This record gives sequence, C-alpha cells and structure tokens, in this order.
Amino acid sequence: MSTIPVQFTYLTGIRPELFTAARLKGSWDPQGRRTTQWSSEEMDAVRGWDGCPAFTSTVHLDPGNGADFEWGVELTLRDGQV
Repeated sequence: MSTIPVQFTYLTGIRPELFTAARLKGSWDPQGRRTTQWSSEEMDAVRGWDGCPAFTSTVHLDPGNGADFEWGVELTLRDGQV
C-alpha cells in the first residue's frame, strides 16, 4: 500500500484568537484507507495567509480504488467549549 501526504489547513478568517485548539476529523483509518469510523487528530496552530489564526495537519491517505474522503474540523473555544 502506498499513501500520499495530504495537508489540511483550516482558515478561521477572523482576526480575534477565539479558538485554543482544533481537531481534524475524517473518514480514514490509521492506514489511510476509507472507513465509516472517523478518526481524529490534533491540528497545529498557525497563522493563515490572511493574517488570521489557522490550523493545519497532514495525514497520509491511500488513494487506492478511488475512494472519496470526508473531513471536518472541531474547534475548541477559549472557555473550553467544543
């Protein structure tokens, strides 16, 4: 199995630092194959091209059999709310 690195970047598009953390969630397993059980991992805080807070993470996905992957981002507010 050969995987390819895919970088996900979530741009908040807002200047205030409202979020303390972000988790990338997606329809892939630890081997990068499509699955209905979504995985989750921490994202790194970065500054976006627009100067606003952003979050990024790279996952290795298996492009085999042309599967489409789904993904989303879960944000944590400063007060700890998710």
